Amino acid sequence: MVVDFKELKKIVKEKIVDRFDHAFVYNGNDEGSCEIADYLESKIRQKVLPLDFRTTAENMSKWIYMVINVDLEKQGLKCVSLTLYETPTSYATYGENDK
Repeated sequence: MVVDFKELKKIVKEKIVDRFDHAFVYNGNDEGSCEIADYLESKIRQKVLPLDFRTTAENMSKWIYMVINVDLEKQGLKCVSLTLYETPTSYATYGENDK
Protein backbone atom coordinates (compact mmCIF):
# COMPACT_ATOMS: atom_id res chain seq x y z
CA MET A 1 0.00 0.00 0.00
CA VAL A 2 1.36 3.42 -0.99
CA VAL A 3 -1.12 5.64 0.86
CA ASP A 4 -4.20 5.03 2.96
CA PHE A 5 -7.18 5.60 0.66
CA LYS A 6 -8.88 7.53 3.47
CA GLU A 7 -6.04 10.10 3.39
CA LEU A 8 -6.22 10.39 -0.41
CA LYS A 9 -10.00 10.91 -0.26
CA LYS A 10 -9.51 13.64 2.36
CA ILE A 11 -7.07 15.53 0.10
CA VAL A 12 -9.36 15.25 -2.94
CA LYS A 13 -12.43 16.27 -0.96
CA GLU A 14 -10.76 19.31 0.63
CA LYS A 15 -8.82 20.57 -2.37
CA ILE A 16 -11.19 19.67 -5.22
CA VAL A 17 -14.70 18.43 -4.39
CA ASP A 18 -15.53 21.00 -1.70
CA ARG A 19 -14.35 23.85 -3.95
CA PHE A 20 -16.18 22.71 -7.09
CA ASP A 21 -19.34 21.18 -5.62
CA HIS A 22 -22.39 23.24 -6.68
CA ALA A 23 -20.17 26.11 -7.86
CA PHE A 24 -20.30 28.19 -11.00
CA VAL A 25 -16.77 27.58 -12.27
CA TYR A 26 -15.49 30.18 -14.69
CA ASN A 27 -12.49 31.88 -16.25
CA GLY A 28 -11.72 34.78 -13.94
CA ASN A 29 -9.88 36.53 -16.79
CA ASP A 30 -13.02 36.75 -18.95
CA GLU A 31 -15.03 39.93 -18.40
CA GLY A 32 -18.37 38.41 -19.43
CA SER A 33 -17.91 35.41 -17.16
CA CYS A 34 -17.00 37.70 -14.26
CA GLU A 35 -20.18 39.70 -14.79
CA ILE A 36 -22.25 36.51 -14.71
CA ALA A 37 -20.44 35.34 -11.57
CA ASP A 38 -20.98 38.69 -9.85
CA TYR A 39 -24.69 38.50 -10.61
CA LEU A 40 -25.00 34.90 -9.42
CA GLU A 41 -23.09 35.57 -6.23
CA SER A 42 -24.83 38.81 -5.30
CA LYS A 43 -28.40 38.12 -6.44
CA ILE A 44 -28.94 34.44 -5.68
CA ARG A 45 -25.97 33.64 -3.41
CA GLN A 46 -24.60 31.10 -5.87
CA LYS A 47 -21.21 29.70 -4.96
CA VAL A 48 -18.66 30.77 -7.57
CA LEU A 49 -15.12 29.58 -8.31
CA PRO A 50 -12.91 31.71 -10.54
CA LEU A 51 -9.94 30.03 -12.19
CA ASP A 52 -7.11 31.65 -14.14
CA PHE A 53 -7.83 29.81 -17.37
CA ARG A 54 -10.54 28.72 -19.78
CA THR A 55 -12.46 25.95 -17.98
CA THR A 56 -12.07 23.09 -20.43
CA ALA A 57 -11.72 19.52 -19.20
CA GLU A 58 -8.13 19.54 -20.48
CA ASN A 59 -7.18 22.65 -18.51
CA MET A 60 -9.08 21.56 -15.42
CA SER A 61 -7.46 18.11 -15.37
CA LYS A 62 -4.03 19.78 -15.44
CA TRP A 63 -5.04 22.17 -12.63
CA ILE A 64 -6.41 19.35 -10.45
CA TYR A 65 -3.26 17.29 -11.09
CA MET A 66 -1.09 20.19 -9.92
CA VAL A 67 -3.22 20.97 -6.84
CA ILE A 68 -3.34 17.35 -5.67
CA ASN A 69 0.40 16.91 -6.12
CA VAL A 70 1.15 19.81 -3.76
CA ASP A 71 -0.30 17.80 -0.86
CA LEU A 72 0.92 14.41 -2.05
CA GLU A 73 4.51 15.63 -2.39
CA LYS A 74 4.45 16.66 1.29
CA GLN A 75 4.03 12.94 2.01
CA GLY A 76 6.72 11.89 -0.44
CA LEU A 77 4.13 10.77 -3.02
CA LYS A 78 3.17 11.86 -6.52
CA CYS A 79 0.13 11.52 -8.74
CA VAL A 80 1.47 10.44 -12.13
CA SER A 81 -1.78 10.71 -14.11
CA LEU A 82 -5.25 12.14 -13.60
CA THR A 83 -8.40 11.60 -15.68
CA LEU A 84 -11.34 14.00 -15.47
CA TYR A 85 -14.62 12.71 -16.90
CA GLU A 86 -17.28 15.01 -18.34
CA THR A 87 -19.44 12.03 -19.36
CA PRO A 88 -18.77 8.26 -19.39
CA THR A 89 -17.18 8.60 -22.85
CA SER A 90 -15.81 12.16 -22.77
CA TYR A 91 -12.75 12.84 -20.64
CA ALA A 92 -9.33 14.48 -20.46
CA THR A 93 -6.19 12.96 -19.00
CA TYR A 94 -3.14 14.85 -17.74
CA GLY A 95 0.05 13.33 -16.37
CA GLU A 96 3.74 13.77 -15.80
CA ASN A 97 4.47 13.02 -19.47
CA ASP A 98 2.34 16.03 -20.51
CA LYS A 99 4.51 18.69 -18.86
